[in-house]
Amino acid sequence: MLAEDKFRERVDLATVYRTIKTFERAGLLKCVAETGNCRYYGMIDNCGFEHPHFYCRKCGRLFCLKTMKLDSKGIGNLEKIGFEPQFLLLTVEGLCAQCSKGGHSKDGQDDRTQKSD
Repeated sequence: MLAEDKFRERVDLATVYRTIKTFERAGLLKCVAETGNCRYYGMIDNCGFEHPHFYCRKCGRLFCLKTMKLDSKGIGNLEKIGFEPQFLLLTVEGLCAQCSKGGHSKDGQDDRTQKSD
């Protein structure tokens, strides 16, 4: 078997889940949103508190809101009462801009697109 053939083989889903858990335990990944049976992961960086995310309940897309930085003021003075915050996780749920206008279906496709025959 050639290396190229081995590379093209499908990876077992259990291997993917184990790898994600390993990265999570090692502090490389964290779950940024969990909706139903779906989890979204993001890489942990060294910038302190993270940015929020927006999950659209209609189309299922997850948006990074990187322009809306959160800082330690966003979680209050937890250190004063003995807590040691390590990161802040905020996921806002609702309808994205396109879905709120009736533009997406559950599968993320644009409902406004008309097929011409």
